[in-house]
Amino acid sequence: MQHLLCSAPGSTRVIPSCRPSCRLWNPLHCPTTHKFSTPRLGAGWSQRRCLGTCKARRTQDKHSASSGQPPPPASPSPSKTASTDEANDSQPSSGSKFPINKDDAITIGIALAVSFLIRTFIAEPRFIPSLSMFPLFEVNDHIVCEKLTYRFTRDPKAGDVIIFNPAAGALEQKQYFWQQDPVFIKRVVAVEGDDVEVKEGTLFVNDQAREEPYIYQKPAYKLKKLTVPANNVFVMGDNRNNSYDSHLWGPLPKQNILGRAVWTYWPLNKFGSLPDHLQLEERKQLASAPPIVDKDISGAHSDLVLLQVTSGPFSLKVGS
Repeated sequence: MQHLLCSAPGSTRVIPSCRPSCRLWNPLHCPTTHKFSTPRLGAGWSQRRCLGTCKARRTQDKHSASSGQPPPPASPSPSKTASTDEANDSQPSSGSKFPINKDDAITIGIALAVSFLIRTFIAEPRFIPSLSMFPLFEVNDHIVCEKLTYRFTRDPKAGDVIIFNPAAGALEQKQYFWQQDPVFIKRVVAVEGDDVEVKEGTLFVNDQAREEPYIYQKPAYKLKKLTVPANNVFVMGDNRNNSYDSHLWGPLPKQNILGRAVWTYWPLNKFGSLPDHLQLEERKQLASAPPIVDKDISGAHSDLVLLQVTSGPFSLKVGS
């Protein structure tokens, strides 16, 4: 704060100037000091307070000049306020421009990186948006899908519940690059090389009826026999009549598969691992396997004998 000599008649008291360095004061001529610095236009409250202070000081000076007594001490509130305001205006803020410090930023960055790596390569949570997999899943069920099995252990098999990006042509192309690709969840019913057919409300794989205790209703449509190409799988929803799956848009490339559903964590009454229907499918395939020897070299059914043991009146034939 600058101190100037008051110009009122008969007064030699040194008083502080009326906010000469205030950056918010409007440019007006002060009748007391006649000296003001006005770098910026702005607040009317500062102007009114300054004019009121000048008027009070002029009244005090006139009283002291007429009575010959020293004027009463001025109220310190405007001076202190002005001093505080000037200090706030002249000193830059000591706070940082960012709400977090460097250590917090590093911690948040590491947490985001670890989360991204886990979701990309190990497992990720998903929620169910439709009833295509009813009764196994209902809308808003939350599940965990792991991504290690198909990457390191084995290929998809019939009975697996998988999440994937739909095959090309199944949906319209996204219009903007920031839009996320849709993710479906279905059950694998056939793998590469299998013949798939739907007739009479039953799914046939390799000309054998597939028993499916997990479906909601028998399919009310027909599907002509087709062979699943190499590096593809055939997927269908458990709610067969309300599922947009391979019977409409064809086999699914393996490269579109994102993971395998293994666990339900919400709602709590479904908490736990998913039912394992893979073993059921494998048992059916083993039971329907053809015999090892059923034809001879000529191609006709024969009495081919692999081993014959004769001991006295007894004779044993193996492989006929």
